Amino acid sequence: MSERSRAARNLAAALVLSTAALFPACARRTVTRADSATERAQAGSAATESIHPVAVVQARDGARWFSLDDSGITPVGGPALSSLTPFEPWPLARRLVGFVVRDGLIVGGANRDGFLAIVARKDGTAAVYGVFDRERFDPYSIGSIFLDGTTPVVLLHRDRFFEEPQVPAPDPRLFRLEDGAARPVGAALEALGGFDAAAGWDVEALERGSDGRWYARAARAGGSGRGSGRGNGDVAYASAPILHAAAEVSGSAAFQSSLTPRAAASADYVLARALRAAASLMLSGLSGVVLAIAPGQAGAIPYLLSAGGGADPVTRAWACSDGARAFLCLGDGTLVAAIGSDGPLLRSRLPELPAGFAYSGLAYTRGILAAAWEEQSGWAVGAAGFTLVDAQFFVDAAMAAEEAE
Repeated sequence: MSERSRAARNLAAALVLSTAALFPACARRTVTRADSATERAQAGSAATESIHPVAVVQARDGARWFSLDDSGITPVGGPALSSLTPFEPWPLARRLVGFVVRDGLIVGGANRDGFLAIVARKDGTAAVYGVFDRERFDPYSIGSIFLDGTTPVVLLHRDRFFEEPQVPAPDPRLFRLEDGAARPVGAALEALGGFDAAAGWDVEALERGSDGRWYARAARAGGSGRGSGRGNGDVAYASAPILHAAAEVSGSAAFQSSLTPRAAASADYVLARALRAAASLMLSGLSGVVLAIAPGQAGAIPYLLSAGGGADPVTRAWACSDGARAFLCLGDGTLVAAIGSDGPLLRSRLPELPAGFAYSGLAYTRGILAAAWEEQSGWAVGAAGFTLVDAQFFVDAAMAAEEAE
């Protein structure tokens, strides 16, 4: 980070402290530690009830901010008050890679750490957990996060372009968030059985295509395909009808096709309304990709966000829909909400971030919005974390603003 950026960030931190009483996003936070067995049981999720939450917060009282740092998950007064983290290439940085959602549970892939779990409790509070194993996760990058049935799973791999080739391929390469486990649990899937870690094969990505099949890309450093330097080696592709079935040899074209964004019209009706509303906010001729998740959905589905024209996608956005409400956010914090099939379409904003920061993910369950944020400089990420906010607050604020116009 440049001295100018550091100075600006320090100034922003001072402003946050001086205006904490005015802005909920920066206000002093009341964090309740859940130390008793009774409170832990009230978290309501078998996947996390046996471990202590980092914090239990009341989202309706204002935005609650957390950073991912060397200490784990740390409550902070806002991104400007997070640790001054050195910039690293995004595959190596501590950051949230993506989210999956079950009813009442949001799970994020915490790069180099493990799982972030957020339990939305029936009393309106949210319990935050870190299910980490840095010894196993730190040398690798999370390539994918998905649901195997109802179980969250992450895929670890060596990044060919930033990791040293001498680092062995992860074995196991898959980790699950198991019920009652205090750490991620190693796992295996038959669909990836053809890529032997002992032979140097590293599965870099596992995606579900629009045809319902799973597509994998694997690499082997120093193979015969493209030389032996960093970023080179053999690359192979496979696909399987389900995760627990043997895969067939595939190709790069099929893998790339699985990543092709879908048309907004193919989304559930409420999400499609939010997609169309977001597209109307874009400049003519621009387009983007929205990564959308839903409760029980295996993983994020890409949708095309287009304002007309044939330009390549330049905007990244994130959405979550439970079929009754859909929320969509852009990196600058613009938030679009679709309420029901014929309810209002609303526009609001997530809490403002300091200069140099952007939102990088969104999840929603039981009235709680979780939004990932990052300090970005080109392909590098510095500080990173997430904020929890009350979804109804934004709905009410947007409706009040519309009525006032």
